[in-house]
Amino acid sequence: MGIQQIRGNLGEFAGAWWLSRNGFRILQRNWRTGRKEIDIIAEKNGTLHIIEVKTRFSDAFGWPEAAVSWKKIGMLEDAARQYMALHPYWKNIQFSVLSLMVEHHMARFAFFEDI
Repeated sequence: MGIQQIRGNLGEFAGAWWLSRNGFRILQRNWRTGRKEIDIIAEKNGTLHIIEVKTRFSDAFGWPEAAVSWKKIGMLEDAARQYMALHPYWKNIQFSVLSLMVEHHMARFAFFEDI
């Protein structure tokens, strides 16, 4: 496992913690269909949330949320369609990004809901 994967796993773990503390119920982590993955699938107030978690340990390459491209959003949509085919009872769905910036032993979470 490379350093990027370790950092990504750390970010997803911290993201699940943050979401839980903010009223979300975590349903799945790292849900896969083929080569596509959803970092976190959660529920809050009857809405299914498809959440991409982005983590950075420096702002040298910009803020984490800036790394979510239109291509990535399209892949999330494709994966979400597969998830919904298996779980068709969800009526409300939102795509969101949870950004985590870790610098100087401090963490900043930013949640971009319903992108």
